[in-house]
Amino acid sequence: MGEQKDHIEHLISTVGNFIGDHGSSLTAMGRKCLPLKQALPSASRQFEAMQWRPIADAPYDEDVEVRVGEMTFMAILSRNASLTADMKECDQWQAARESEHPPCWSGGACWRSNEDEAVSLQPDAWRPLHAQ
Repeated sequence: MGEQKDHIEHLISTVGNFIGDHGSSLTAMGRKCLPLKQALPSASRQFEAMQWRPIADAPYDEDVEVRVGEMTFMAILSRNASLTADMKECDQWQAARESEHPPCWSGGACWRSNEDEAVSLQPDAWRPLHAQ
């Protein structure tokens, strides 16, 4: 993934430099190409947003896309939404849609011990929803 990111950043930089050097003489359908150079930083931010992030950095109380094994779906991390076996509050991932989560997420939630007394598969990465 890092090599792909480096390639895209190089391409963005190359196009930006070219437009910066030649923008005043280039036209596309009667319009100057300078707006493209101004759009490049936005494209770079969008590319960054598409990258999977460490699950430890996931935000609370915000719908995000999570990756659980080979499956991806929308979920939200809720603070103190569940209890441990010794009755202490703990955070919990909850699927945004009941039908879109692994079967081991009883009731659409990720559990340390689900209704079958098994550990739910844990999310391993997340990214903002607008990255889809």
